[in-house]
Amino acid sequence: MSCGRADNGADTDKAGRNLRSAEAQLTERSKQVANGEGAVVQRQRELAVTQQKLLEDTKKLGEQRAELGTATKTVVEARTAYGASITERLAKLDALLSKLGTRTDAKSKDALVGLQARRDAIWARLNASASTPESSWETYTTEVDATLGAVEHDLNAAL
Repeated sequence: MSCGRADNGADTDKAGRNLRSAEAQLTERSKQVANGEGAVVQRQRELAVTQQKLLEDTKKLGEQRAELGTATKTVVEARTAYGASITERLAKLDALLSKLGTRTDAKSKDALVGLQARRDAIWARLNASASTPESSWETYTTEVDATLGAVEHDLNAAL
């Protein structure tokens, strides 16, 4: 032992090992943080793209709703116009039925009863038109037009 000094080499070796271990852990943690940051940035980009798509889809949905509102209004107007045209035809039919009602022969009286019943059935269908679903509307109008046309034809034949 010289001058009372102890050999501290073991202490510095241990501190050196601890330093190298801490540096290795720091390097590993830095890599993990960098990888985590990269994943977060990538996910943020993906979310930004998804948000943009969502905004575009929301805008498109609003446009489609506006178009649906316009189409619904058009359908309501068309149904109203159709109802008015049938009502007008029925008014003309009523005038001709009144003319037929002035006749006194049995054949005319029988024809009048049958034609009035058919006319009333058309009127009842017209009043129920609001409950006709869109998918059946074309069939409905075709049937009403055909039935009314047949009544008009038969009435003209009876006159």
